[in-house]
Amino acid sequence: MEHKITTNYNKETLVDFKRFTLTKKSFIKPWLLYIMCIGVVVLAFVYNRRFELNFTTVIYPSIAIIGVLVITFLYYIRPQREAEATEEFSAEYIFGDRCITVGEDEIPYSDLYCVYEDKSYFYFYVNECDGFLIDKDDIDFDMGEFLKGKDIKPKQLKLMKNKSKEEKAE
Repeated sequence: MEHKITTNYNKETLVDFKRFTLTKKSFIKPWLLYIMCIGVVVLAFVYNRRFELNFTTVIYPSIAIIGVLVITFLYYIRPQREAEATEEFSAEYIFGDRCITVGEDEIPYSDLYCVYEDKSYFYFYVNECDGFLIDKDDIDFDMGEFLKGKDIKPKQLKLMKNKSKEEKAE
């Protein structure tokens, strides 16, 4: 059985894809890095105890502030700029029994690098950084169950474990 899905790629969708690609394999998320940078600043002043300006109270907080700026640029500003430079478009995907058809290309399920699921999207990666996403609002069937029956290695299929009660009731 084939399932035809059309996904509209707008600026918000492209930003979500770029941000997810940045953090998909890492347990370190931007919010955790922000907390670590704030912790460095606080610990530098607590360690000094006298709140004097010296190496500890100047260099470590400076490095932490530079870290915050780099994280902000890489995770928030750069994906937004790249998405604004891209035109909005639609893509049609046909999920068949043996492969996914994208335009003229056919991608066998066994050739997928990895498939991820979050609360809004399914992310299909052809290699480590190239792929596409499917908005869950565009899907009229259970994509997770559909993919479990395909030729995808279990380690490459990273679906959400906890479905909401509303989704299970439907």
